[in-house]
Amino acid sequence: MKKIFTPKVLILSLLSVVIMAAGTAVKYSGGAPVSHTNAPGEQECTACHGGSLNPTPSNLANLTLTIPFTGNGYLPDSTYSVNLKYLQNGINRFGFQITALAKSNNQPVGTFTAGTGSSKLTGTVLGKTREYLTHNGGAGSSAGKGEWNFTWKAPSTNVDTIVFYVVINAANSDGGTSGDQIYAKTFDVAPSTLLPKATITINKTEVCAGDTLQFFGSGTNTPTSWAWKFKTGTPTTSTQQN
Repeated sequence: MKKIFTPKVLILSLLSVVIMAAGTAVKYSGGAPVSHTNAPGEQECTACHGGSLNPTPSNLANLTLTIPFTGNGYLPDSTYSVNLKYLQNGINRFGFQITALAKSNNQPVGTFTAGTGSSKLTGTVLGKTREYLTHNGGAGSSAGKGEWNFTWKAPSTNVDTIVFYVVINAANSDGGTSGDQIYAKTFDVAPSTLLPKATITINKTEVCAGDTLQFFGSGTNTPTSWAWKFKTGTPTTSTQQN
C-alpha cells in the first residue's frame, strides 16, 4: 500500500512566517521604531514599509508643522504647543515620527512631551541620545487626515537654527508593511527675532601687544545681562556691560 505523507513541517514553517509578518505590522501600528525620521544618520519608514520615499512630491505641501512662535522663532527655555498634520484623500490611517536637531552640528535639542495619540521614545544615533515622538495606535487618524498635538520645550540657550525632521506614513490599512506611502519633510526654525543681538565696540582701532582695551557692549531688544569671554585675556570673563 502506498503511503501519503503530509508535509506538516513545511505547513508549520509557512504558518510561522505569516504570523511573524502579521506581528510586525501590528507592532508598528502602535508606533514606529526609533531613528526613522530621515535625519542625519537615520533611516526612514521605507526601511520597513515597501515603496519609495515621497512617491507623490506634491503631497508634501499637505504636511504641516505649526508652532505658535513669538518673533518668528523660538525663545530659549520656552515651551510650545505643536500641531502636526497631514492630509491625503483616500487614506484613513496615518503614522508619524519626529525629532529635533541643531542644524550646525546635528546635536539633539529641546524636549518633547507626548500628547493624545503619541508616545515618546529615545535612541542613540551618532553617539548622542535623540528624543522622538511617534504615533500610538490609530489615535490621530481620521478619513483623509492624520493630526497630532504635543509640546516641545526649546533648549535653554540659543543654538541657532533648529531642524525638525518629520516622517509620515499614509497607510493602506491592509495589516502588512507593503503598499504604504512614506513622506519625509524638514522644518527649519530660527531663534526669535525678539532675542537681543549684541554689538561690540572698542576704544582703539590700532592695537599693540600689551595694550589695555576698553570694550563697550550694546544690543537690540533691551538686553538685561552681559557675558564676555576673552580667550587668553585678563580678565577671561566678565558680566559687566562695558
